[in-house]
Amino acid sequence: MTSTSACRSDCGYHATSPMVLGQSLRREALSILAEMGIAVKYGHSEVGYIPAGRRDERVWEQHEIELGLAPLPQAADAAVLTQWVLRNLAEQHGLVCSFEPVLHEGHAGSGLHVHLSPVVDGQPLGGRTAEGELHPPATWLIAGLVQLGGALMAFGNREASSFVRLRQAKEAPNAVNWGDHDRKALVRLPILVTTPAGAVVGAPTIEFRLPDGSAHPHLLLAGIAQAMLYGRATEGIAELLRRTASSSMSEQPGHAAAVPGDFQEVADALDAHRSVLEQGGVFPVHVLDHVVSTLRA
Repeated sequence: MTSTSACRSDCGYHATSPMVLGQSLRREALSILAEMGIAVKYGHSEVGYIPAGRRDERVWEQHEIELGLAPLPQAADAAVLTQWVLRNLAEQHGLVCSFEPVLHEGHAGSGLHVHLSPVVDGQPLGGRTAEGELHPPATWLIAGLVQLGGALMAFGNREASSFVRLRQAKEAPNAVNWGDHDRKALVRLPILVTTPAGAVVGAPTIEFRLPDGSAHPHLLLAGIAQAMLYGRATEGIAELLRRTASSSMSEQPGHAAAVPGDFQEVADALDAHRSVLEQGGVFPVHVLDHVVSTLRA
């Protein structure tokens, strides 16, 4: 039985053994993470399969692990520890584990999507109320991310291939927008999974889809927190959200602002918003000075 590599790649989403490589390693990783006290939501195979070729004799299989919700400092620790566990397991099994944003031309790319859920009175709100309206904290978060997303690329998109992913890869954002269920949006409100009886399974979230596997989790999540505070203070927030909604973009193609396309543009965005990140002493001046100089080098 044979299949084309294109079909093999497209059919890899949620595939299972023997049709996908590395399933046993992924499951081992999930068990180890659970033993370490790291909450895991699920793990599954993805569409980024790369067959062996003349430039690279290795076969690459793409997997996704989504961690459970946690306060931002613990969530950053969990992301770093997950990468550490996966790299060690891969070495033990004689394999290679890569978080490179794009491995080969046309590769689906490896995002580090951040699921966020503002918590009020102990309850994660996600994006919308039962009536379909955005929760006020959700508007703050979305408004902050669409305004500071480019600056946050300094911490979330740190490799040259980061820009390749945004230009060519599947379901990767390249414009400043947000929307429900939109996999190409900068910020997405994912579909809610429910039981046949209609009960919601898991906490609702708001997904920041711009970062990739090169991200520095601690700096990135600290920046996201500052972005939400900035969003809360934004005047004209309703108009900003209307203007940057995916539905508005579809009505006016080409009107969406593009995300930064190289390190110089990321540095410009960071310079423009660094005062937001410096508020409260969250990002020391010397740290941002170093990041900007590195981006411009």
